[in-house]
Amino acid sequence: MIVVLAALIGWALSLATTQVRNWFVMTDELYYERLAVSIAQTGSLLPRLHGELVANANQLYPLLISTVYGDGNVAASLEAAHRMNAFLFVSAAVPVFLLARLSGVGRAASIWAGALAAAVPWAVLSSFLLTEVVAYPAFCWALLAVTYAVGRSSEAADALALAAVGMAVVARVQLVVLAAVLVAAVLARHVLVAVAEGGRGRELVGAVARRFVRRRVLLVAFAAGLIVVGGPIVSDRSADWLGSYAVTTEHVR
Repeated sequence: MIVVLAALIGWALSLATTQVRNWFVMTDELYYERLAVSIAQTGSLLPRLHGELVANANQLYPLLISTVYGDGNVAASLEAAHRMNAFLFVSAAVPVFLLARLSGVGRAASIWAGALAAAVPWAVLSSFLLTEVVAYPAFCWALLAVTYAVGRSSEAADALALAAVGMAVVARVQLVVLAAVLVAAVLARHVLVAVAEGGRGRELVGAVARRFVRRRVLLVAFAAGLIVVGGPIVSDRSADWLGSYAVTTEHVR
């Protein structure tokens, strides 16, 4: 039901997005279009402009729209990308529906939540070739996977959550914050369980630590993440891995 509803909303939205015949946020949109053309023409997933590698971690969106680029017809490709944008954006309805179901609010309320997630004002971004189009549903899927992992406490669930967070980061690099959310949520759950079992003080800390260490997939990923992120921070190059969004750190460095 929610898939059909999302498809209908996507179709309705695409009627508007395909009316856009030009770029609005010219520099950014043209940037992602050229990355998509590069993928379509070379088959390489590496971010390249005019054959040269560029610093861009947000390759998921160019990869997706590359499927409608590469034939040399810019106008037709732009229209097809705008049509795809509509369906990509409203696909957020599915993970939000599943997240609502996971919370136990009931089927009708979950469908309503999914519909609202697809019909938000920010759907207007579907008219532009911007990473927000795919970052929004990627964020929702990652949030669902994180919630599932916290509740299941299994290596498979942790691996799924890490994969979903990784996908969200490739959609929009700032979403790396979800990795910290995953770790914090897991630790919080272990604390609550330990408290419920009567743990206090050092005993509580020890119980939480033992539970967290047993989640080997999450522990290894957390350690690797500290190395990847910590290196640039220590060397004062923390903005480098943000690629085209490095400008967002200029006022905090």
